[in-house]
Amino acid sequence: MTKPLTLIHLISEQTMQNLVPLLALKPARVVHICSRDERFRAAARHIESAAREAGLDAQFQVHELAAAVPDIEPVRAALQQTLSVFPGAVVNITGGTKLMCLGSYLGASEFPVPMLYCDTDRQQFVALGKHPLPPHPSFAEVVCRLTLRVVLAAHGKPPDAWGFSRADPARLEFGRRAWVLRGQFWEQFRRYGFNRRIQSFFFSENGRVPSGKSKLAAFCEADLTRSLPDPIPGPVTDFLSAAADAGILVRMVDGGFKVGPPPGTGDLREHVERAASLLAGSWLELAVLNFVSSSSRLLDPHWSVQPRRGQPNAEDTQSFGETDVVCIALPQGNLQVISCKTSPGKPLEHLESLRERSQNLGGRFAGATLALLGSRNDQIAELRRWSRLLGVRVLIGEEIETLSDS
Repeated sequence: MTKPLTLIHLISEQTMQNLVPLLALKPARVVHICSRDERFRAAARHIESAAREAGLDAQFQVHELAAAVPDIEPVRAALQQTLSVFPGAVVNITGGTKLMCLGSYLGASEFPVPMLYCDTDRQQFVALGKHPLPPHPSFAEVVCRLTLRVVLAAHGKPPDAWGFSRADPARLEFGRRAWVLRGQFWEQFRRYGFNRRIQSFFFSENGRVPSGKSKLAAFCEADLTRSLPDPIPGPVTDFLSAAADAGILVRMVDGGFKVGPPPGTGDLREHVERAASLLAGSWLELAVLNFVSSSSRLLDPHWSVQPRRGQPNAEDTQSFGETDVVCIALPQGNLQVISCKTSPGKPLEHLESLRERSQNLGGRFAGATLALLGSRNDQIAELRRWSRLLGVRVLIGEEIETLSDS
């Protein structure tokens, strides 16, 4: 019978270099070695939450060092003490400070145990010393099995404290068709004033949808096309037809389109407001989600990620607003936050907010992308400059298609 494996690792704020080897080796016991600092105790808890979310049933324990910034010798002594209790353990020396890394290497070198370094830049596990690592999948194989819930947990965001949407194939197809129509016939939609007319139809009561259940129910049966002046351009009709095929609108017998009732027992007001948003601009989110869903470089995409209301276990989530698309970016397994905008609005403010949101959600190495449908020529150079300074990737117009493999 194989002896249960123990993994000893150093804890830092960057949890992926701990989590990926842990998921590769599947130890029965994990010993966290961390300095006396609440940030690192919290990081250890996050790693445990992520491991449980990934289905790993392991025992965890903490060996806390006396100093907030340990020197080489205390770490070396901690490794020796831990290995005397758990001989044959695997030691991951990647986390912590450089002095902690050196101390753990020196301490482990005095025992016949395997050591590893998790090189996230090169996406590999490096075996150190004379003793080989136990059989394990590659870094790439482990990262490709990560889910958004696991990575969120690793960064201290309890998955159950967050709301997610997963678009069904019909919604993704609407995103694809909307991208083609709104891109090829952008000028026709603009001249027709489509977005303005949609807003006027849905938000007819002082900028709000009709109030009262009976008014809302009657509104859902009204023909949207009656509010659109003739002749209705062909691309607009095709766009409404695509929305009907996706269940966003309902096709009427006489050829018109209505919002219709919400599916099941859904909230009527939310149903109406969501339909208005998708027709006026949020269709771009579905278009981006469709591109991301067909990418081999972006995994487990979720749509409309936002903190749930009234979750007592949510840590630092209440200040985090809704974002558009969140996924896992290969090859390193970092979170990628993609914000979708049909126009730049206040570009610098939005880029700063996007960078902050991405790091709040996925740590210092999380990626941030702004998918922008269009911008004035005189704004593009400035947008590019700000994006470079802030570390945000900006995709404008057809560049958004690069999110897909095709």
